[in-house]
Amino acid sequence: MVREVQLDNFKGGILHVDFYQVKLTENIRVNVPIALKGESAAAKMKGNSLVQELNELTVLCLPANIPSAIEVDISPLVTADQMIRVKDLPRSRCQHH
Repeated sequence: MVREVQLDNFKGGILHVDFYQVKLTENIRVNVPIALKGESAAAKMKGNSLVQELNELTVLCLPANIPSAIEVDISPLVTADQMIRVKDLPRSRCQHH
């Protein structure tokens, strides 16, 4: 798995990549990006805006089960006082931390 990527800010290329070996039978803890999907009626109302407090979520799972992103459907948000919490997300093969 990729641990770190060092980029060349001047030329735009990759300078260095650090990898680490994982065991496919052991859970690992990784950060996974959160991807919003759908449209929120509340966010479309005049004077409202959508605030996303988390851009990624730490999960614990087997290396083969790591999702590329955690999709969160925001279409249920129809009033300004509604929110989606981590505990509201559907469970997958990974545990949210």
